[in-house]
Amino acid sequence: MSVLVEDTLDRLAAVSGRGLSIYVGTVSEEISERIDATVSDVQRFESWIEWLWTPGEPDEAWTLGQILIVDRNGMLVSAHRKTPHGGSEDTAIWTTGGGNGLGMVAERLLNASIDRLEKTECEDDDREEDV
Repeated sequence: MSVLVEDTLDRLAAVSGRGLSIYVGTVSEEISERIDATVSDVQRFESWIEWLWTPGEPDEAWTLGQILIVDRNGMLVSAHRKTPHGGSEDTAIWTTGGGNGLGMVAERLLNASIDRLEKTECEDDDREEDV
């Protein structure tokens, strides 16, 4: 299930090419392909924090929606679930900086994934220079 909407892709495409670093965490190949087809200059990563993407207990039914990190400082995290009548319910929280516990924990966990991606890219660049 994904709450990736066309508006999100359009906005990412609009800022692509402005010299910004755009990192998008994905949870499925389908979402990865949609992003690659729409947004240039994007770096995708899969979170190594498996529990982050796993739904909770069946009676909870909340799943992670979207995570947006801006300048590694501001963050928006959304969650959604299906309602018993076939609709859906969404909620989100916005935080900036490490001024609260939830924001600090989420920011550190996700930045660790981005750091791993950047380290891998640097190592790949070094190998290409050696060839």
